[in-house]
This record gives sequence, C-alpha cells and structure tokens, in this order.
Amino acid sequence: MTISLGQEDKTQVEAAKRIAAALLGRAVVSAETIGGGRNSRVYRIETQGGKFYAAKFYFQHPGDKRDRAGVEFNSLQFLWNNGVRCIPEPIRADVKDACAIYGFIDGEKIVSSAVSAQDITVAVNFLATLKDLRGKARGQDFAPASEACFSAQALFDNLEKRFNRLLAVQGEGEEYQWLHDFLKSEYLPFLQHAIEQTKKELEKWGIAFTEESSASERTLSPSDFGFHNALRRPDGSLVFLDFEYFGWDDPVKMISDFLLHPGMSLSEASQQQFAKEIYQVFGEYRNLAQRVQLFYPLWSMKWTLILLNEFVPKDMLRRGFAQGELGDRKKILKEQLHKAQKMLRTVKEYYESTSHA
Repeated sequence: MTISLGQEDKTQVEAAKRIAAALLGRAVVSAETIGGGRNSRVYRIETQGGKFYAAKFYFQHPGDKRDRAGVEFNSLQFLWNNGVRCIPEPIRADVKDACAIYGFIDGEKIVSSAVSAQDITVAVNFLATLKDLRGKARGQDFAPASEACFSAQALFDNLEKRFNRLLAVQGEGEEYQWLHDFLKSEYLPFLQHAIEQTKKELEKWGIAFTEESSASERTLSPSDFGFHNALRRPDGSLVFLDFEYFGWDDPVKMISDFLLHPGMSLSEASQQQFAKEIYQVFGEYRNLAQRVQLFYPLWSMKWTLILLNEFVPKDMLRRGFAQGELGDRKKILKEQLHKAQKMLRTVKEYYESTSHA
C-alpha cells in the first residue's frame, strides 16, 4: 500500500499508521506529519509503550524510476553498520511500496544565521568519514550519486538535457513566456560562453573534454548534502538527513553543491572555512581547488535550472506530494523564475571576478 497525493489528510495519516504498524510488527497509536522534502512525506510514529519512530514515504511517478527508498535505506544501513551515528538509524524498509522506518530524531532545523564554525567542521568531518569508507564501499555495489558527472562532457550533457526539458514545457499564462525568454535570451548565451571557456582551460591542462576522473578521485556523497538537510539535537550535535541520492561522486560536484544549494545561504566566512578544511581532507586529489574554480560556474548553471523544476508538471506534482498542497501555482512559478534570474546574475559576477571572461 502506498500513500497517494489525492487522499485527504486524515486518510493519509491513517494509512501511515497502518503501514508503519505492519513494518514494525507492533501497534501504532499515533502518527503526526512532521515534514518532508520535495520527494517525500515524513510522519512521527508513536507505538504502544511510548517509543517514537520516523516513517518516510517516498514520491513515486511512472516518469521517475529512481529508487529513492532503496538508495536511502541501504546507504544509511551501510553507514550505521560502520559506526556512523550522525544519521538516522535505519529500522525497516518496504522498498516496493517506497516507505521506510527510521529512528526518530528529536531536533530542530538549522537556519543559515545559526551555522557556526564548529558546524562547518562537523560537516567536513562527516564528508571525511565518507571518504575513509571508500574501501569498504567498493563491495557494496553503490551506484553513482544522483546526476554525478565524472567528465566535463557529462556535465554539459546534463545541462543540455535540463535546458531542453524546460524549453519544451508548454503552458497557458505569461509565466511560461517569461521562462522561455529567460532561457533563450539570458541563460543560453552565457552557457555557450562558459562551455567554450571551460574547453579552452581544459586544453591548457592537457585534459580532454570527455576524459573521466579515475575511481581513486571519487568519493561517497549524499549528493544533496548541507545544513538544509540536517537537524540540531538538544545537546547541540548535528544529524544529517536525506540520502536518497547517495553514491559515488566527484568531490568537485560535492563541494560546489554544498556551497550553492539555495536551501542554505552560507556566510562568506563559512564558505571560506568549508573550502579550506575540505581541501585539506581531499589534499591528495589532483588539482581539486583549481577544478572547483573552473567548474563551479557550470554547477551554478545547473542549479539555476534546478530552481525552475516547478515549471515541469511532474516536478510540481512532487512538490505537492511533499507539502500536501500546491498552493498558488503562478505565484510559485514567478518566485522560482526570480530565484533563477538572481542565481544567474551571481554566476556572471563570479565568472568575472575569477577572470574567466
């Protein structure tokens, strides 16, 4: 049994209780919605005896075949079995019906202004732990992290695919014309310029546009990693969440995503601290700092397109699944387009400041 978007709230809660009880093998006395990301809905489950769990239900769509439940549960199980405790404890999963039970985390969301120097170090240390577990992970059959790109060509192909998907979107309303104008008049010309400059730089380094990084230069990554996917326990310790996209990744992407994610706007000081500490952790990785500087604008260009996902009907449906309602569609689309325009301006400023132009 799965939880569908069309059910009423009360029915959803009752369904969550039944599914959780079946997975846990014990009676569930209450279920309370406590949130979720763009791809999931999460309930706090209480069983007889007063024990709490988190029941997570993952978005499913015929056009999106990603096994979010399986990837997250298996990756957390691997980490938990290797002594990692700054994550939710995996309890039980039903991958077929896209749901899983985890230990409940009593914690609060982290806001940008509350991120401390110690928090940055904790995040870096967690990524260092993932790096250290590479050897043990090689026998686990982990796939590449979601949309991992191990060559410049792969990143370009990803950008092209996302761009064409958005360009193909048709809809009534002026917001769709605004989208197409932005893509054709602002985004595409700068993307073409950035690609050409990247090719020239790679030629100077003697690296082909299609050359992939070696397995030794990859790391394990949650892919969607940052304080937007973390909770702070009452004792101040952090717990990192959302491993639906976990797998092998290029540290360049991992670092860029951490700095770029719109869900967590880090201060300049925090960004600099993160860069300094993470480069020390990955010190043996060839030209890592230079590669980040080169590819950071292109990863920024990808995030610009990600901000426009809501224009795609399937992705707007996913947002509704996670949040329980869609709200004012036109308002949402205008807000996302504004965010994308702002990010593109920021990318151009970065490009100019690092002498790419």
